Amino acid sequence: MYLYVLLALAIIPVILIGKYIYNKDQIKEPQGLLVKVFVYGCLSVIPAIMLESMFEVIFSGLNLPKRLNEFVSVFIGVALVEEFCKYIAMKGAIYKKGDFDEMYDGIIYAVFAALGFACIENIAYVFSYGIGTGISRALLAVPSHVCDGVIMGYFVSCAKRVKKTSRIKELYYLFMAIAVSTITHGFYDFCLTIGELDYLLAFVVFVISIYISMVRVVKDVSKKGEKIEK
Repeated sequence: MYLYVLLALAIIPVILIGKYIYNKDQIKEPQGLLVKVFVYGCLSVIPAIMLESMFEVIFSGLNLPKRLNEFVSVFIGVALVEEFCKYIAMKGAIYKKGDFDEMYDGIIYAVFAALGFACIENIAYVFSYGIGTGISRALLAVPSHVCDGVIMGYFVSCAKRVKKTSRIKELYYLFMAIAVSTITHGFYDFCLTIGELDYLLAFVVFVISIYISMVRVVKDVSKKGEKIEK
């Protein structure tokens, strides 16, 4: 019974947020494609673990000052790695698809890739550390992955919108999709890694601000229903 409770704690937040994002879509995306992106997001955990392990070895051998080592480890060894893997999972699955024809589509697909990643990560953490971890991750870690997904998806949609008119702008937006989501992800993790009072206060302000901002972005972009020229 206890194992079922842990599994529910790991999966239910993913389902609820996924349903919310899906319901905001005015013209529903093919469910099969959403499942595909979600599965790709799940599978992206594998290369992420491999790359994170590699960077951990590299950074441990550099003998950097403690705070600098924490910074590069978090922003490059974790945030950049995870966002890049989710980006590849999402973009590889849908960027050239005809169904990707609205600005909101980038958001929903990126969020589903992020939810796939978060689901596997959640299961691993909850079964390792228990109910308390499941509750905290439901309130913090899973929504944080989703916020990063909203940011990434918005920029990927911007890239798709200018794809036919400007290769430079397209590459700029694709770069921003990874860069900005990495910054938000990294800041989240860095504050928790340091754990000092001023960093924890910054973390609280950051989490509240980005949650509110991303909810607004989801509502605004989905409401406009802006088309992307095929």
